[in-house]
Formats: sequence, structure tokens, C-alpha cells
Amino acid sequence: MKAFILKKIEQHISQKKFIKKAIRVDDNVILLEIDKTRYFFDLSKGNSDIYIDVKYELSKKFNAPFDISLMKKLTKAKLIDVKVKERILTLKIESNLSFKKEINYIQFEFTGRYTNCIILNENFIIIEALHHISENVTFRPIQPQQKLKELPPKEIKEKIFEIDNLETYTQT
Repeated sequence: MKAFILKKIEQHISQKKFIKKAIRVDDNVILLEIDKTRYFFDLSKGNSDIYIDVKYELSKKFNAPFDISLMKKLTKAKLIDVKVKERILTLKIESNLSFKKEINYIQFEFTGRYTNCIILNENFIIIEALHHISENVTFRPIQPQQKLKELPPKEIKEKIFEIDNLETYTQT
């Protein structure tokens, strides 16, 4: 995923207000229906991408802790803010859960082999992640109930080109 395309997607999503639906539709593909637009976040390692309003069939029903958190925290949530930093897209959302409002974040990391989706609370404590990473594998473990460490800054060098229609571009 190119950083400048992610920036255009940030602008596209930032015009939206409400996450109607949030589910995993394939092993590494997450669907967020924001207002009436469907965004498919393909988090396949080394081959990640985002597709807007494509036809994508649900391959099977997922019921892992990540999927339960994804549906519970993001379905019918208000979209508050959208930010891109390098190749990381972060959505700030407000959920109405059991008579209380809760601020959470979902972070899509399009960083090559460490591509991941992480659900965080307002203090950036990990609620759940698509891929857990233990501390004996990396300097940045991804485990529930741990504070998420930021990735070190990385200079991005890529060729930028003009995109006339973002939705059409993401469908090819």
C-alpha cells in the first residue's frame, strides 16, 4: 500500500460520519461499511491494499476474540477522526455500549510483513489484534492489555502519480 494512496483514502473516509458495519470477511480482509460506502482492508502480509465498493463474498463466519471485539466496538459507531501517519491509518470512533459512550481506535498498519489491524482503547492499550506478536519475536509486542508502542519513523520513498477517481482506482 502506497503512503500517498493511503492519504487519499484518509481524505475519502474523513468525509464520512458513521460506521454501520464492521466484520472480517476473509482470513486477512476486514469490511468497514462507513455511511453507505464499503471499505475492504486487505491485510495480507506483503500484499496489503484497500478496496472501495467491490463485490466481495463472505468466505466464512469468524468468531475469534478479534472478531467479537471488532463487531462490538465498531458496529454502529460514530466516526470522530481519521489520521494517516506514514503507512498507518487510524480511525477514532465513539461507541455506545451498555448505556455509556466509549472512545476507541482501530489502527490499520500497512507496513509490509508486519501488516496488522489493532483495536485500541482511548489510552492506546490493545483490546485485540488480528495478529498477535509475542515479545520474544519483536521489540514491539502486540498482545491484549499491553500499551501499543509506536513504530520508529521510516522515510518513505515512492513515486507519486495522479488518481482521477479513487473508487475506480481501488477496484482494479
